Amino acid sequence: MTSRRISRRGVRLEAARARRLALAASVAASLLAGLALLAGPVSQAGAGSVVTSVEANRVGGKFFTPTFAASAPGYGRLMFVTERSGVVRVLRGGKQLRKPFLKIKPRVGTTGEGGLLSIAFPPDYRSIGRFYIYFTDNDGDVRVDEYRRAGEKSLRAVPRSRRPVISIPNPRNATFNHNGGTAMFGPDGRLWLAVGDGTNNPAATDLGSLRGKLLRINPVRKQGRPGYNVPESNPYLGVPGRDEIWAEGLRNPFRFSFDGQYIALADVGQQTREEVNYVTIAGSRGGDFGWPQYEGDEPQPPDVIDPIYDYAHPAQGNASVTGGIVAHDPRLGGDLDADRGRYLYADFAGALGDSPQSFIPQPGADSVGDEQSINVSIPNIAAFAEGPLREVYIVSLFNGVYRLDPAN
Repeated sequence: MTSRRISRRGVRLEAARARRLALAASVAASLLAGLALLAGPVSQAGAGSVVTSVEANRVGGKFFTPTFAASAPGYGRLMFVTERSGVVRVLRGGKQLRKPFLKIKPRVGTTGEGGLLSIAFPPDYRSIGRFYIYFTDNDGDVRVDEYRRAGEKSLRAVPRSRRPVISIPNPRNATFNHNGGTAMFGPDGRLWLAVGDGTNNPAATDLGSLRGKLLRINPVRKQGRPGYNVPESNPYLGVPGRDEIWAEGLRNPFRFSFDGQYIALADVGQQTREEVNYVTIAGSRGGDFGWPQYEGDEPQPPDVIDPIYDYAHPAQGNASVTGGIVAHDPRLGGDLDADRGRYLYADFAGALGDSPQSFIPQPGADSVGDEQSINVSIPNIAAFAEGPLREVYIVSLFNGVYRLDPAN
């Protein structure tokens, strides 16, 4: 009798394992198929020099296709990690808590490049307890929703507290790709969103569409109703164009970040170039990043924002630039000294190898300096993040979450 129960349990476990493996393979195939639409960059990794003073340590245990990580103001030991299927998990002191922070799987569509793509916490999160998630729904529309945590000391969100903030329709006859993916509060306290063109190229320059744009909104509550306000300093407020738009001309700005008063935004290319833009917030107001007329650092008129860095696609294979952060971790030192401000980035498809790349932005000269790769190997990097103490975290879609630490 006992042996029969054990045998049946073994069969169930093996069947469950097979289902998990099949689902993981399906996710990988879906994303890599999406990358075939993105096209890709160079086969060599930046310059020849290498940062060897750091190591990458996996944190948080197991994740299932993590996409993003973010810290929450006022909570010095916590990191929040989004999983593509619609789960948010909590790291406390680098260890994953058993219960998730939020689960919204039925609301999240994972076709193509879709999924739960980022989470954003406002500067006053500790007092108001409200946060925002950026995801695609089952129709392929980009959505940002607001939720609240259960209490000041709680590490659980309240699913029924959902308040829709903004919905951006999937362009007609478009694929489920080019969703952008980052929601982030800027130094101005406003919520910024980088939205892809949905593979509908003309949308990037259509000021009547929110696709292919950098958006800036204020997601204030209006007596519990859905919606948001538009800051009065937005460039198209009161003139032709959607009020939410801050800048246009983007293809698939999957990841961006703020570095003081600068925006560091990487835009995935199509046929020839991948690009990184590093421009002041004020300098990008009402700006045009060039897509679809221009790609990378191709010759373009002076009124188009010129990327600070770009690189060529390889002769074969796919590529997709994963924009990063400017590292200011006081623990690292050396080439990653906090005062130097080294920008970290990668290529999800491996066109630059599995090592993160880096350079020092030189915005006044519209160029970069001291290009170096980082001497760690992390494939399929989906995001870089800054921890509550400015630690550098790296999220790999199929391999988990890592922290850069000083090498032993």
